[in-house]
Amino acid sequence: MTTAIAHPRMQTTLGSDFDYESLRIPQSDDARKLFEAVCKATKHFLAPVLAQENDLSHRFQELAKTWRRESQYTSSVHEMSMHPAYQRIIGMGPVAIPFLLKELQRRPDHWFWALNAITGVDPVPESDRGNLPKMASAWVNWGISNKKL
Repeated sequence: MTTAIAHPRMQTTLGSDFDYESLRIPQSDDARKLFEAVCKATKHFLAPVLAQENDLSHRFQELAKTWRRESQYTSSVHEMSMHPAYQRIIGMGPVAIPFLLKELQRRPDHWFWALNAITGVDPVPESDRGNLPKMASAWVNWGISNKKL
């Protein structure tokens, strides 16, 4: 595993073959030990955060796949929105917003109810209702302007 260090004077990636001489820090044994401890702590605390993000993405993708497969022959938006997998996506709350918006970018589908339920907004103009590509575009634009995408 490598760790990125963001510091004005240290733009590098730490790994097992890290070159301490490339840094402008004191080269004493104590300084190296402290630096190694900070890197180890960073890896320790950062890994669960990254793993959780991957778990949420995987969970969303599995629920979306189930919803698409099991509602593909349903023409009722109400029935689609009441599907258990769709409801579980809504239950993910705000963390699902970027996943939903990315999904709309890839392939527009009936994610509007979920987005509205989670965000409490509806950016789709009255004139675009019923037009799936335009509705998807309105939501994607909303996501970009609200830094959700």
